[in-house]
Amino acid sequence: MESNCQPRMMLKAAIITRFGSQKVFAARMGWTEQQVSQVIHNRRRVSREEMARAAMMLRKPLPMLFPEADG
Repeated sequence: MESNCQPRMMLKAAIITRFGSQKVFAARMGWTEQQVSQVIHNRRRVSREEMARAAMMLRKPLPMLFPEADG
């Protein structure tokens, strides 16, 4: 589990703006809705590759969606 328990609100906002729902984004990523929720709430680890893919699909800079990726 990530040490930062704050939700990734920029990620959630980008998902809703671009795909309209977590369900649609989950399907595009090959994840379940539950996995997306876990990622948003820092309860699921995300690989660097998954972060990059999500950022590309959402058309946002990776550090904006996953600040921990910048370090």
